[in-house]
Amino acid sequence: MPANSTTAGGSAAISLALPFAAARYSAFQFQASGGEQADIEDAVAYFSKQVDADPNDITALNHRGWAWALRGEYLAGIKDLSECIRLSPDTTFHNNRARIWGLKGDHDRALADYTTGIDMGAVRQISNYWEAVRGQYAAFESGIPAPAS
Repeated sequence: MPANSTTAGGSAAISLALPFAAARYSAFQFQASGGEQADIEDAVAYFSKQVDADPNDITALNHRGWAWALRGEYLAGIKDLSECIRLSPDTTFHNNRARIWGLKGDHDRALADYTTGIDMGAVRQISNYWEAVRGQYAAFESGIPAPAS
């Protein structure tokens, strides 16, 4: 199956939609920057020139990482996103790298990246708050209790 194929109607179609949309967006960025067509090969070359000119250009690294992923060269994409994380430890880049790990089939590493930066104590506080106020909304539930948070 090609790197951007999905199964009809299955969860694979949903889980792959965002990463491939992002890679196509990278190709679009190439086109918007003066490229003649949104070709992924040209996008890799274009963003590589930007990275060569400024190795700290996290935008170019991010777009090139997605372009690599669209080509099926997941490790090259992961390398670029890892460099983005090193330069700017932003959860956006962890999420992007997680998607590529998922495309590669390494779900443990994907999960590790997805959960980086999540404060579970804060998640529990929000969950406890909503559990405490659920009773206030019981009259509006029409006999169908709201799910626990």
